[in-house]
Amino acid sequence: MQVIMRAYDVKAFQVVGPAWLKDEKYEILANMPSGTTNEIFLLMLRSLLAERWNLKLHHEPGEFPVYELGVGKNGIKMAPSEEPTRGLAARRIPGGVELESKAADMPALAFVLEMWLDKPSPDPLFSAISVLDKTGLTGRYAYKVSFATNLINDKTEFSPPDVRSALADLGLTLQKKKAQFDVLVIDSISKRPTEN
Repeated sequence: MQVIMRAYDVKAFQVVGPAWLKDEKYEILANMPSGTTNEIFLLMLRSLLAERWNLKLHHEPGEFPVYELGVGKNGIKMAPSEEPTRGLAARRIPGGVELESKAADMPALAFVLEMWLDKPSPDPLFSAISVLDKTGLTGRYAYKVSFATNLINDKTEFSPPDVRSALADLGLTLQKKKAQFDVLVIDSISKRPTEN
């Protein structure tokens, strides 16, 4: 599954195929010419999947629940950063996670939020599978924020705030939405690749 996700630049929820895809592991050893661009590399992976695994698929649109990261009505409350080293550090704390950025952009924050928020959502009608950056912010920012990793926070004396409150302190919002994604529907794939 990982190689399909990489080859087509999609997430797991965007791949529909046999159940065994999640469990099978493969070791792929290949050489690429120096100077190979990412676009060429992805085409090479797709070709490998088609030739060795007999992968046949088609694309379909799909609508999925997501969270959109946005800017609050009063604007951001984070300091712009000119720090040369990019990065967003995450560390587990009791009941949640602490994020510290010296110079991270908003796509990095959306990615980390997606990794750390527990799924499924406690709202049975809305189980978000992705966090999309809809802030429109292109810069990098310095900040430190802690939040509970479950979307329902059972408050204790030492509990961090819920994620929406924590993001509001940075001037950001997290809203439930629906979004269209490209879905790869696997028509056929061999469990064992052909030999070289």
